[in-house]
Amino acid sequence: MRDTVTIGRREWLGLLAALPGLAAGKTVRIWADSGIPAYAEALEGIRARLAAEGHGVTLEDRTQRAAPGSGSRVGIAVGREAMEKADTPPDVSVLITMALRQDVLGLARKPAGAVLLDMPPQPLLTGLSKLMRPKSRFGVILNPQRTSGVEAGLAAMAKQGSVPICVAECTGPERLLGAFLSLRGKADVVVTGPDGSLYSSATIKPLILASLENRLPLVGFSAAFVRAGAAFGVYPDFRDVGAQTAELALQMLAARKGQEEYPRKLVVAMNQKVCRLLGLNPEADPGAVVVFK
Repeated sequence: MRDTVTIGRREWLGLLAALPGLAAGKTVRIWADSGIPAYAEALEGIRARLAAEGHGVTLEDRTQRAAPGSGSRVGIAVGREAMEKADTPPDVSVLITMALRQDVLGLARKPAGAVLLDMPPQPLLTGLSKLMRPKSRFGVILNPQRTSGVEAGLAAMAKQGSVPICVAECTGPERLLGAFLSLRGKADVVVTGPDGSLYSSATIKPLILASLENRLPLVGFSAAFVRAGAAFGVYPDFRDVGAQTAELALQMLAARKGQEEYPRKLVVAMNQKVCRLLGLNPEADPGAVVVFK
């Protein structure tokens, strides 16, 4: 999942310089791609949590194999691309973070553990309840080729009839606007998920314009999406995802088996300007909702 804002090479190198290995404890190897703000937040969370336990981190060149025996036997890949391209030593068990379950299923090398970004649907709806009126109708855009993720979870709830949810299927980016517009009159808000096959810098802008023109608010899957014009957002707290990843790495360092985990903390956000343009007046609790003005 990529934000629409990037970090320059100089800023990224500055971040890496702030992640030194510590003399005490063990050094955990990390493979990561640069230029993605969410990854930078996760790296900060990883570093802080490991440092609290006396461990350091070292950023590995993902194209060159680190020497076996140097550093700890546990490594972390931040994002699918890092997991795919990292040339990891055979003595290192690698866990993956900041990736979706759908993406991890297609990896040739399976990670020893994972902290995935998929959000269960009920926590998302609970987060939205802080902003939406009771009995709001939800729409969701679903790529039928995706078998996991919040969109698939909402679609399953729609079949059960437990929550008023309308599903619009979309098989490709060229059909995204049509799928969105098909939800007019059927939904009060449309939920999007971090599906890179549908959402990109080329498709998000026209989608936001359609949202404003049709007075149908969007729920974005990142802070950048909310800043760009989604009325609301519910997404993982990426720094806490980093801390959660570090805790899983610590368990693996203690010779416990890795496992698959999901975000334990979500951020609920709103774009105040967009809400005004759409005639929305949600009563946001300052302590529970991040407000972009």
